[in-house]
Amino acid sequence: MASGRLALSIFGLAAAGLVLAAGSKAPGQEAYTPSKQEWLAVELNAVCRQSDPLYDVTYSRDPRNPNGLLLDATHASTISVGMLDDIIKLSRGCFDLAVKTHGWYWASLTVRPQAIKR
Repeated sequence: MASGRLALSIFGLAAAGLVLAAGSKAPGQEAYTPSKQEWLAVELNAVCRQSDPLYDVTYSRDPRNPNGLLLDATHASTISVGMLDDIIKLSRGCFDLAVKTHGWYWASLTVRPQAIKR
């Protein structure tokens, strides 16, 4: 019985290979190259994301600006203005360093602070 399952598995893999060889691709297998804007957002979220019970900072594409990213600084309404300014400065510095490292001086950053009541 195990050899029958093995034969079916091998047959299934061979059939899938024939379908892919014929030019059609399985869902999720299409080639995709992210834009520099998307790549920068992913990189910044991987390296520079800040999260704490009182705040969360994330980067995303700005749909209105093909060269822009959004810096969403979500924070508790109890956080001090000085602390929020420091968090945003650190996040902007990380953005500036990534832009300088890649030579992507076309990139811009829009900060969107948003208080959440707890």
